[in-house]
Amino acid sequence: MPYAEGQHELAITEAERALALDPNSADEHFVLAELVNRAGRPQEAIGLLEKAMRLNPAYPAHYLFILGLAYHVAGRYEEAIAAAKRAFTRNPNLSFRCRHTRFARVEL
Repeated sequence: MPYAEGQHELAITEAERALALDPNSADEHFVLAELVNRAGRPQEAIGLLEKAMRLNPAYPAHYLFILGLAYHVAGRYEEAIAAAKRAFTRNPNLSFRCRHTRFARVEL
């Protein structure tokens, strides 16, 4: 994938094309959200993730984890902690649990 090769904007463009082909795909919204968050556009990522969760009410816990990261990047630390807690309630085996909540709490 272009992102792994350092071609971030190309990866975002490809994800946008994929989403345009399947605009009701929760997973395509998630992929684009993760990419734009890494590109420093957390507000856009939050909107995409919220839509992904509406499209798939049985969304996996990692949607919430990435939502928490986007809140963290946006400086919305309390919401980041809440999203992380919801992720780990949904799936207690998420391996990144402590790291994420610790970073969010440091910012409070």
